[in-house]
Amino acid sequence: MGRKDLHAPLFCAQLHGVTERKRKRAPRVPTDVTVGERMRFFRERSGITQGELGLILKKSPATICRYEANRIPIPTQLLSRFCDAMGISMAIFFGALPERARPLR
Repeated sequence: MGRKDLHAPLFCAQLHGVTERKRKRAPRVPTDVTVGERMRFFRERSGITQGELGLILKKSPATICRYEANRIPIPTQLLSRFCDAMGISMAIFFGALPERARPLR
């Protein structure tokens, strides 16, 4: 078997003693994590439960829990309805959280 018959990455791995390839996992998108955390922050700030929010958004409390835990993506239309229910704009939702916000001068 000649050198040109070998698959280059596999050949390099064999030279370095690596016998099997490892599949890389895609990293979690930080925005998804932030969206769920922000949803929970604004819901708790409003003093409502996941069940109450579920009634407002016509979703089950379990689905609200999954959104907040970033287990499932939040549809844009639902996020818009959430912001309307909380009395905030999408810009505020995606901006700095009130605890970290600095006043404009």
